[in-house]
Amino acid sequence: MPNKVDGLEAIAKVEVGRKNVCVMSAALGETTCWGENISGQLGIGTTTARAMPGESVRDGEGELVYLDTLALGHDHACGLSDLTISCWGHNAHGQAGEGLVETESSHLTAVPATAVNAQGAINELRCGYGHCCAIDDDSSSPWCWGRGDAGELGDDSFEGNNPEPKQVVDSAGAPLTGSISLSVGPQFSCAVRGEDGEVLCWGHNLQGAMGLGPVTEVGVAQPVLASG
Repeated sequence: MPNKVDGLEAIAKVEVGRKNVCVMSAALGETTCWGENISGQLGIGTTTARAMPGESVRDGEGELVYLDTLALGHDHACGLSDLTISCWGHNAHGQAGEGLVETESSHLTAVPATAVNAQGAINELRCGYGHCCAIDDDSSSPWCWGRGDAGELGDDSFEGNNPEPKQVVDSAGAPLTGSISLSVGPQFSCAVRGEDGEVLCWGHNLQGAMGLGPVTEVGVAQPVLASG
């Protein structure tokens, strides 16, 4: 039977990570998280776990962070506000998007994803196990960063740690433009291209999750195959 989470009012969005949950208020976009916090994924400046909602996510100056949308990964989180991204939590693969890989430490509060934001305004954001992807507002092209050893960044590099965003390309090596929607799994990603509604995916496909037939890993965006 579902249990009501006490202490929450007028919530606009809820996101679930590996062992934590974050919610965003409808009024201002104030974000509150609870659950496991070993990597700072609650964004409150400590690594102390919380069994219920309490403090809200803050930046390095101790100021509250107000978001327009929210995305949770395995042990990290990112938020979008005024078309720019900030992240907190685990950063061993560069998933904070600030241009650094930090294997021995995590971000306990929200930091600007400076390397990602340098690509321009962002209008959509999703996170997976150790990577995130966003669609830029100019060309509607997906950019991904963080863990990429299974091809989940879509740039055909298969590099493990990527603190700088990589532009997703198609099978011809051209940037994937015209994307209107994006979804990210643990180690793969998919986008819908607006001009024809085509679905393209890239990354880990061991169980056939991407609908690309009997292949294990795909490093570039490939159209989902239709059964005949």
